[in-house]
Amino acid sequence: MKSLSQRFELIFCPYENCGRGFVKPLLLTNPSGVVRETYYACPHCQSKLDIRVENLHVTHVGKCEGGESTSTPVSCPYSLGYLSALQENAPIPDECLTCPKIMRCSIKE
Repeated sequence: MKSLSQRFELIFCPYENCGRGFVKPLLLTNPSGVVRETYYACPHCQSKLDIRVENLHVTHVGKCEGGESTSTPVSCPYSLGYLSALQENAPIPDECLTCPKIMRCSIKE
């Protein structure tokens, strides 16, 4: 039986803090801005990726300017992952609703 890396071409995250391999990137939508932004992201660190595809094959995976998600915003009074640890019916703080890292913060790892 072939291993996962033999059946699919692995893509590696270009960011130094991650560098992990994956088969399929995430498609994330950031609803915190006036215009919603949808982009490809690493499924491990949720950092924004610049992906180019030709003939159904990934030809380039690179970093996006300002795309690495390594820390919480300076004004955030909570830690990254705070939303994923909330109780089911707990209220979400107002600051979290406009945070650009709301998607990463709410994902349970």
